[in-house]
Amino acid sequence: MRLIGLSLAIFTVSFLGWACGPNNSESTAELSPNEDVISAETGYWAKENFDLPAAAALLERAEDAEEFEFLINSEDGINNLDLNGDGYVDYISVAEFDDRYDNQRGFALFDKFGPDEIQEIARIVFERDVRDNQGARVYLSGNEQIYGDNYNYETNWLDTSLAIANWLFNDRDDVYESPYYYDNYPSDYTVYRVVEPPVYRTRVQKYYPHPVFVRVDQPFDDRIKIKSKYKGKHYDKIYARMARPTREQIEFYEKYPVSREYVKIVDDGRNSRDLWEGRIEKRREKRNDRRDDRIDRKEDKREMKDKEKYEKRLEKQERKEDKIERKDKRQERRDDRSSKGKKEKGKDN
Repeated sequence: MRLIGLSLAIFTVSFLGWACGPNNSESTAELSPNEDVISAETGYWAKENFDLPAAAALLERAEDAEEFEFLINSEDGINNLDLNGDGYVDYISVAEFDDRYDNQRGFALFDKFGPDEIQEIARIVFERDVRDNQGARVYLSGNEQIYGDNYNYETNWLDTSLAIANWLFNDRDDVYESPYYYDNYPSDYTVYRVVEPPVYRTRVQKYYPHPVFVRVDQPFDDRIKIKSKYKGKHYDKIYARMARPTREQIEFYEKYPVSREYVKIVDDGRNSRDLWEGRIEKRREKRNDRRDDRIDRKEDKREMKDKEKYEKRLEKQERKEDKIERKDKRQERRDDRSSKGKKEKGKDN
């Protein structure tokens, strides 16, 4: 008991010491000291409930940003993150970088609780040596507040046919920005409960094996020329443990501790991969139907424009012919008058 009491005392002193620690981050938010000083014995840790390399594995399956977002938020998937402490898994939004470079494109992953209440989770950047590559190098960086310093991964999929990379590097005027966030969900999204972290880790290891992503200690800033508008965005009212929380997050966590109740998991033999395989096929069918409808509308619009152009050309031609006809008639009348005048002059002579 004395050892436990001593450990708790040391932990409390260390925890409170963060609030007086120096600012070691280049971000506008003041972060706590490095995560190495933090005891991981108790509490619900944000970094343990959103497995970034597992999320990156979904890039091989998604065809575009919207589908990637759907896979991230699928029930029984790689997301078990609950930052607002309501016992339900947060909806993770995806936004394509507004900033683009010749051979670089990017995604931001973030938790949005309101118009200006955003917590960045990670950044994913795709890089190609040349634009017509089928794949891409992929750089993955976790938010320092959640994951700690230098939580960076990369992999080389340049020789892999990556549908989402082809979509990103296509010449598009639009940039994907998720319209969904907390309490504003897609029609086919189901809100689901948080499970215990050990259950979550077992689920990820079973159904979502990591691709070949290599952990690197150095940031990618020297290679990446594009920036996310969500980089460094933080939400103060977080009930989960953070690796390098801001001062505001520390104060809120201390003032409003939350007691979590995890949902009981019953193994019914279902394979979560099979579940979202069917769902994603349905989404693709709907998306293809919408695309076909857009194509049909574009074709109808094009036909209407062509018809209008044809009618305008026809009308213009008719006006031109009328003008020529009127001109010819005027000339005929002049000729008639001239002819009559000559005849009358001849009679006079």
